[in-house]
Amino acid sequence: QPANSRLKSRECADCVFKYKEGTLLDYIEEYLFEFLDNELASAEEIKESMDELDKLIASIGDSNDCGYIYSIVGGNISVIEKRVEYMTKLGATKDEIDLFLKQNRHFSVVRNIEINNAVKNGEFDKAIDLLIESKRLDQNSKNLLEKYSNQLIELYRNTGNIAGYIEELKYNLLNCTQTDAENFKELKKNISEKEEWDVLSEEIIDKNKGYHSVYAFLNEEKRYDQMMDMLEETHNIFVMDDYVKILSKNVPERVVQFYTTYVIDEMERASDRKHYKYLIRYLKTMSFCLNGKESAKRVAESWKTEYRRRSALLDELKKAGY
Repeated sequence: QPANSRLKSRECADCVFKYKEGTLLDYIEEYLFEFLDNELASAEEIKESMDELDKLIASIGDSNDCGYIYSIVGGNISVIEKRVEYMTKLGATKDEIDLFLKQNRHFSVVRNIEINNAVKNGEFDKAIDLLIESKRLDQNSKNLLEKYSNQLIELYRNTGNIAGYIEELKYNLLNCTQTDAENFKELKKNISEKEEWDVLSEEIIDKNKGYHSVYAFLNEEKRYDQMMDMLEETHNIFVMDDYVKILSKNVPERVVQFYTTYVIDEMERASDRKHYKYLIRYLKTMSFCLNGKESAKRVAESWKTEYRRRSALLDELKKAGY
């Protein structure tokens, strides 16, 4: 750094240091001190900060998580990346930085840098190898495994590696949390043998029991009775609401019974007009199912008798046509 530039930086720092701590809002102070640390620090100060990071890295041992430092400007930045940032400011060569990263490859963030660089440079086979290696090294981290698997699926698809694509979809569906049925549909498209798919789909559904996505899988397979079995076991009204249209067409009597049980049980806990209106809405939903209108009327009539002193309920039933 030229002498006159260093002088101006020092003058700026002196000016900042004259400000009295506590006279600005906290978040402005955070910006100010981060600016001092990042932009106005001398080489000696950067070296000291880098030494502190080295001590922190050494204390972590063989863990794959190097930890993060919070930046008010950029959010969380990994300790490794911050160390590389300091090295760059001190004029480290590419070879020096590469050596540092190589010595710390047990940290997932280092391999993530390598993966991103490989993809950026079009070295897709290298990226795939790095992801496979990372799945092995980070096998105890569910979040990282899901991330690697999703990246592998994308790379296999984009490079036309059908065998790898199928195997990774299987792995993902059996080991990673699903948010929808897209991977399930993709795998189904690539399995031509019905017997193979029947066995595999059953395994996938069994592995995903307890997750919302299992209903999407069952819906894709048109296994509506099994969907109802799970809904009746979990009493999940929100999932029922998501699939009521398709289920009411295929298993209407079970849908009517599900809603009947739900509204009768829930009415025992209802105590205000808002709750009454909410439950009466399900009587209307039942009415669209086969024989549902009669069931809804029976429930409404039973409420008029059992809760005849709840004037707000009777009023809402009247408004709804019961």
